[in-house]
Amino acid sequence: MVYDYENYWENSIEGRKAYYDNLYGLVKKFYNFGKGKEVLDVAGGSGQLSDYFGLKNVTLIDVSDSGLKLARNKFGFKTIKCDLMRDSWPTRDGNYDFVICNEFLEHIHFPSIVLSEINKSLKKNGILYLGQPNMTPDGEHHVRRINYSYLKCILEENGFEIVDNIIAPKIISARFSDIRKDISFVTKLKLFIGASLGLFLSKKMQFLIAKMFPNFLGGFYHIKAKKIN
Repeated sequence: MVYDYENYWENSIEGRKAYYDNLYGLVKKFYNFGKGKEVLDVAGGSGQLSDYFGLKNVTLIDVSDSGLKLARNKFGFKTIKCDLMRDSWPTRDGNYDFVICNEFLEHIHFPSIVLSEINKSLKKNGILYLGQPNMTPDGEHHVRRINYSYLKCILEENGFEIVDNIIAPKIISARFSDIRKDISFVTKLKLFIGASLGLFLSKKMQFLIAKMFPNFLGGFYHIKAKKIN
């Protein structure tokens, strides 16, 4: 399947807040940008996540014409059109206090290229907030799995140090309603075990266990990484 990224974000406003509430609502305070700081939103689509975080001084870089148009016209963000894997990034070196890169690295074959460009875009000691799902790739839209160990490795290789994280759980946060007829027996079994454990585990305990075993029980990684070189 070939995705038309230039028009990907057309008619995308409906339902996005509920999606962000589900994914980021419990950890929104983790994403702390201060006031008046320069923020670069990498592969930020239409800018709805930056708006969800209440950001104003944002430059959004993406390949999607429909997303960039929404980011400019609806949210007033500065925009740059760029194929992040093929083009030289037209961002000034060391210009940004913060970079957001959420739900993007699993879409590309060579995430280190993007992390290297992000490093160059940040000021000294700048902060990267990275939101990364730990998911099985479909080979089309999501081309690779990025678990916590690999993510930590490529961040360090590209001049970053993880200074804080929140690991949202998977499996142990499953619900019995997630067990559908159209999924495999193995997946059904995993979800059944997870949903059964979830009956006895508080939300806080689920997050704690996911942090202890991030590669296997982490469903989504909220990462704060500092530029160190």
